[in-house]
Amino acid sequence: MSPIDDELRAALHGRAQMLTPSPDPLAGIEARAKRMQRSRIGAAVAGSALAVALVAAVVPAIQSTTSSQPDVPRFATSAPSTQPSEVPALATRPTNAFDWGGDPLTGEGLDRGVRAQWAGDHELAPEQVRGERLFSAQLPDAEQNVAIYQLWSDGTPAFSVVAQGGDGAQVVLVRDTQSTAQVPFVDAVVSVVEPYVAVAVAPTVTALDYAGDGSTYDPVRLAGGGGLTLRTLGAGPGADRLRVTDGGRAFDADVYAGPTDGEDGSADGEPANLLDWPFRGDRAAGPSDEQVERAFATALGREQEPAVFRALFAGSTDGGLSYVMGQAWLEGQDAINVGLWTGGENGIELFLGQVTDPQARLLAFVPCCSPGLTVDQLVVIPEPGTGQVSYAPDGEDFRPVGEGQDNLDGVVIIDRDPRAQADRLQLLDGDGDLDAPTFTGPVAPLLCGYKECG
Repeated sequence: MSPIDDELRAALHGRAQMLTPSPDPLAGIEARAKRMQRSRIGAAVAGSALAVALVAAVVPAIQSTTSSQPDVPRFATSAPSTQPSEVPALATRPTNAFDWGGDPLTGEGLDRGVRAQWAGDHELAPEQVRGERLFSAQLPDAEQNVAIYQLWSDGTPAFSVVAQGGDGAQVVLVRDTQSTAQVPFVDAVVSVVEPYVAVAVAPTVTALDYAGDGSTYDPVRLAGGGGLTLRTLGAGPGADRLRVTDGGRAFDADVYAGPTDGEDGSADGEPANLLDWPFRGDRAAGPSDEQVERAFATALGREQEPAVFRALFAGSTDGGLSYVMGQAWLEGQDAINVGLWTGGENGIELFLGQVTDPQARLLAFVPCCSPGLTVDQLVVIPEPGTGQVSYAPDGEDFRPVGEGQDNLDGVVIIDRDPRAQADRLQLLDGDGDLDAPTFTGPVAPLLCGYKECG
């Protein structure tokens, strides 16, 4: 080479050493692809949620009272309301979630086991599980902990979960039910050597009391978001009760002891939470079982699967509204509170309620909307053996209801203000003992829909 070539090569080499090397083009492409994929997934989720909201809003609108087509069921998933409906915000926190300010989940100990177990039960990956730990404690005389959680995944309702386990021990979920935001506590029975009642409470709760015999209450010390007390069962299984005082109001409820609290006594093919209550009312007055079963399967998007309906009450009004209420289920699934009414201002309407509490003291429905009436009719189906149903429109002053309704075999129909929010119900047993009601609580949670609470 000539001296000029040598000088030119040296100059270019020195210039190259001063420049910053360009990044790996493949790595840049991969990063951009991942960002595009995440954006598309987010857009797809938002688009599908918006599409569902639009379908829910548009389908009732295109049905005309002058249409020549037959009426089709409209699916109500919450109690009738006079308030204007709003499209919920696209958020990861479910509308039925408690706002109690629990502790975030960790990746260790019981939290880790609960996350994995709950994810498997709900066909999710553990990293999809969201939620909070509301209360935790160590079980006395046992190397196990108990903890109460609120868990969910994007697009699902929140679930109240009670778990127990320890180092090297299998995690057991003793409760896994959809949360009801208006109820200020979550409870369940846990045990290793002796049974204990574990309760998580809202920050506004001022007192927690337990009655092993169902009537004599003793205080439970609150600490760390809840309380733990030995289960005494002074009057036999299933007789113990809790009283939770929140903002000056007392909630009385049976202790949650699981779907069956022992051996599963259900018949083959029947859900464990099926209520063993007799039918009451006039079965010929309401829609047929087959009509309910078709509407129920359609509402769940499982039209090709056989549904089963068991009626608990049926009736009609002078205005032409006919209705039937009870429980419906698909094979292998829990029973759900269901009501179907026809002849109302909304045509044929299915109310899809929540999964039935196996220890429910009553079921409640508001069939909508009887022509000519300016009030809602609250239908209360109490458990057999109930002596008196009382109602407090203001939530405080209870008055007996049901006078002149002896033909309904204990079921009570109450005229209810459509704007009611604070009203409450109370049940007394057959002896009418005012000091030991079998149920006292607000009406609103009883009217919760399958996907949300109205």
